[in-house]
Amino acid sequence: ALRISPGYLPALKLKVDISISKKAWDEAAPLIQALSNDLMSLNPPEQADLFVRRALVAYNLNRKDEAINNLKLVLDVDPTHSEGINLLFDFLKGNLDLESHGDFLQDLRIILKNRDDSQSLSQLSQLLGQSATRKGELSLAKSHYLDALEQAPDDINALDLLVKLLIRMRDFKLSESVLITFLETNK
Repeated sequence: ALRISPGYLPALKLKVDISISKKAWDEAAPLIQALSNDLMSLNPPEQADLFVRRALVAYNLNRKDEAINNLKLVLDVDPTHSEGINLLFDFLKGNLDLESHGDFLQDLRIILKNRDDSQSLSQLSQLLGQSATRKGELSLAKSHYLDALEQAPDDINALDLLVKLLIRMRDFKLSESVLITFLETNK
């Protein structure tokens, strides 16, 4: 493993950022590892930023679970880290088996509630609904989509997902009711 002296940390961070900007993931991986070796010398905001970089590199090297785990670490260090949360949602959209991260998603829900972040809560419910739909668990998906629309009543994407599911379930009455309610509350 590459060891560096603390005086070289800024140069190494710059090299990592250049590698990431070039999308040279294989080049960035050992550099990220070198930065990680000196994790305790970093202050919490720097640690969170390092975990974001590690997540980005891992994700692009097709190590999806490692990427998610790094984003969990971001939220452990700073539950309000917007870049980490945004990246997490990007990864979850393209991911994986959301159920394998069930405990973390519940923790994430609590973090988002504490932040009073209804838009992100809606987004999380939509992702869970999409996962349930893929698995054929339509009643569970319906519950998630209703929750998403409750969290963000003006979210057109949540409405679209819910109405399409209700039509698929042949629940036209509820579909009509949801559409009317949406239109009345978003005049």
